[in-house]
Amino acid sequence: VLKNRCNLTLAEIVLDVRKENIYQYLDLFGFGKKTSSEFNNESSGTIKEIRYAREIDLAKIGEGEDILVTPVQMITAYSALINGGIYNNPSIIDHLEDTTGAKKYLGDSTSYQVITKTTSDRIKQMLICFMQVIYMRIKPAHIMDCIIAKECSPFRRISNEKSFRFG
Repeated sequence: VLKNRCNLTLAEIVLDVRKENIYQYLDLFGFGKKTSSEFNNESSGTIKEIRYAREIDLAKIGEGEDILVTPVQMITAYSALINGGIYNNPSIIDHLEDTTGAKKYLGDSTSYQVITKTTSDRIKQMLICFMQVIYMRIKPAHIMDCIIAKECSPFRRISNEKSFRFG
C-alpha cells in the first residue's frame, strides 16, 4: 500500500474499522485540537464531527483527504508513530533556569502510549523500506541510535562520523 501509494486500498482499510475507533485514534494522535498552549496562533485543524461522518468521509480520511491538520500536528503524530508509539505534547522550550540554576518547566509535558512499541517498530520499518523503494540508492544512516535516510535528513556530514550540520 505504501510502496504503490494505493489510495483505494487505504480507503478500504479504513472502512473495515469502526468509525468510533478511527475517531479515537484521530483524537489520540492530536488531530482536531490544538497541540499546545505554547503555540498561540495554532489552529486546531478540521475534522468532521463523528455524528456527521459518512462512509465516504471515512474513506477520504483514509486517503488523507477531508481532514485538515497543522504541520505541528503532523510532526507530532509521525513522531508518535516512530518513537515507540508514545505521543509527546510538543514544546518549544523545555524549561527556564533562574539565576540560582533552579529549573521551571513550561507547558504541558503530556505523554501517553498511542500504539504499541511493536506496532511502532513495524511502522518505522515500513517507512524506511518505503523510502528505500522511492530512492533506490538510499541506505539508512545511523546517528546516535536514530535511523535517518540520507536524502530525507536535514543533516549533512561536515568532516567526521560524529559531526553533522543542519541544512
